[in-house]
Amino acid sequence: MPQLSVSGVATVSVRPDRATIAVGYVNTSIDAAKAANKNALVSQQIKTAAISAGIPKADIQTTNYLLQPFYTDGPSYRQTITGFTALNTINLVVRKISSLASVITAVQAAGANDISNLQFTYAHQSALQDKAHVAALADAYHKAALDVAACDDKIDGTMQVSDFQQSQPYYGGFAGGMGGSMGNMINGAVNPAISGGKILITYTVSVTFRLMRLSAKKHREPRCANVVRL
Repeated sequence: MPQLSVSGVATVSVRPDRATIAVGYVNTSIDAAKAANKNALVSQQIKTAAISAGIPKADIQTTNYLLQPFYTDGPSYRQTITGFTALNTINLVVRKISSLASVITAVQAAGANDISNLQFTYAHQSALQDKAHVAALADAYHKAALDVAACDDKIDGTMQVSDFQQSQPYYGGFAGGMGGSMGNMINGAVNPAISGGKILITYTVSVTFRLMRLSAKKHREPRCANVVRL
């Protein structure tokens, strides 16, 4: 049976409307209780600062807590506990992108010394994926129509559709950073220059079409039989 396989690709983009970021405090002490107590005090200050910066309590979640000894090598290669490390990390959901830089500055001023894992997301990303999916299918059908027109054939139906979705953020879109003027300061700390950029959703589909010979060509094989187009 003559067939035609065509790939369709589409990419849609959107500005992110929220961000998540991990902020924490890590400290050391020769005494476990002192390390834990100091960490608890500063971690609470960080949470209070995040709330004051506009983060609801429901969007603040502890994601890591650690209290462990560290060692040094002694005589005869015997390890000795010489202190303790305490770590408390919380995850913040920032639902107003324009306030992200101010939130980071606020928690840093409150004592956060471990800030990482910044990610931008879009609340209605599934709708964006559907849009990219439909556009990729349209691209595949458009390519197939061009092929069969050039080959004097006709599409007689769709035999198979395979989906391959890829989603990734693209950074670098908001010129000038976020959180207002770069002159805004909290305890002498300048708001960091952070760009939200765009979130790109790329969808790829592979569609296999069944071909039919045109009646005027019924006594010979179609020129596009069993063609794979990528």
